[in-house]
Amino acid sequence: METNTVSGTGDTVAIDDDRIHDVAIIGAGPAGAICAISALTEYPALDVALIDRAHFPRDKSCGDAIGLHAISVIRRLGLGDIFDQIDARRAFSFGFPPDYGGPPPISSSESNLRSEWPDFYVIKRRHFDNFLFEAARDRGANCFTGWRLSDAERRDGVWRITLTDSDGATAHLNCRMLVGADGASSKVRRLAGLTMNDDASTAVATRAYVRVDGLPTDVMRLDFMTSTLPGYGWLFPLQDNTFNIGVGMHAPDFKRTERSLSSYLSEYVEFLRAKGATLDEPQEQLSHPLPTGGNPVPIATAAGLALIGDAASMINPLTCEGIHYAAWAGDQLGTRLAANMAQDGDPDVAARAAQDAYDETFSDCMAVDHKLLKSARFFASLTRFFVNRRATSGAHVDPA
Repeated sequence: METNTVSGTGDTVAIDDDRIHDVAIIGAGPAGAICAISALTEYPALDVALIDRAHFPRDKSCGDAIGLHAISVIRRLGLGDIFDQIDARRAFSFGFPPDYGGPPPISSSESNLRSEWPDFYVIKRRHFDNFLFEAARDRGANCFTGWRLSDAERRDGVWRITLTDSDGATAHLNCRMLVGADGASSKVRRLAGLTMNDDASTAVATRAYVRVDGLPTDVMRLDFMTSTLPGYGWLFPLQDNTFNIGVGMHAPDFKRTERSLSSYLSEYVEFLRAKGATLDEPQEQLSHPLPTGGNPVPIATAAGLALIGDAASMINPLTCEGIHYAAWAGDQLGTRLAANMAQDGDPDVAARAAQDAYDETFSDCMAVDHKLLKSARFFASLTRFFVNRRATSGAHVDPA
């Protein structure tokens, strides 16, 4: 027997080379952690390994907004207390540049839409992800942090996983079902022989935190600047006048300009200052690619292997929101795997059922939003063309 010891979040855990886990989940973000929690809630005796290259708590580039499906899943799992001390956000503000030729806002170039929006909560991912990670461990998951997946091979229905730590030490772990919840650059997806998203199905975003005065602290703000169309800037309130600020664009539009994401963030800061807000300089900036669902990847990817979350491109092509879909898919896969394996069934049957449920719920939405994105990008190109033409002809153009 080969035994490796690894420290993680207050625990010391042994990786047992001979042990065969029922499920090994690579990636302990929301998709992976919720998959583990759901599986262990359905069948507490299930042997689940939850593996992540980071030690928790750790940060993640994100808008930090938690929406309807994720909230519903987390409350169903008995973890709704994370929301109890936080005010829900129900108001959105949508800002459009004066030269935007699309559907006009309700009353002016900027309008607050406050009618019956579902609850959103804005929680820093460092806190939110750590909460879910600890909940998975408390439900009985065997958590291994500080290890990244470097290889995997399947023989006789069992995956033999090779893990590597930051010092180059290796360990091995076995499982019947391998779940890839390991994000945009998913190693599991690549080991399955699947290609990664091309630029047409990828977005990029940068996020920071900033102190703001002069803007409502109960409104989630989205601003469409001419330079980022159909991408946008966002400003989501946390607590004590601290906001999550960021800019997201689709990869072809970003690469076309040869500008940095930081320059777009700076432009958005000036955009808000021009609206009368007082902003400190943004801090803790992080950037990240976003593989969108315009290039769908099946949950049931191969025998004994499933993908969820960013690893399966579960990000809306139009809005670039992902936790909504990752939480739902993680819950579906975890629950179905547990129910199946509790009866000593074939886990691939459960993965295919989770895929069918996800497709039935979201595939039409993803396809429609992908088409809308194409139309929006075409329209944005025309908008920029006429804005630039007016600018070069000497006509006044609002810098927004």
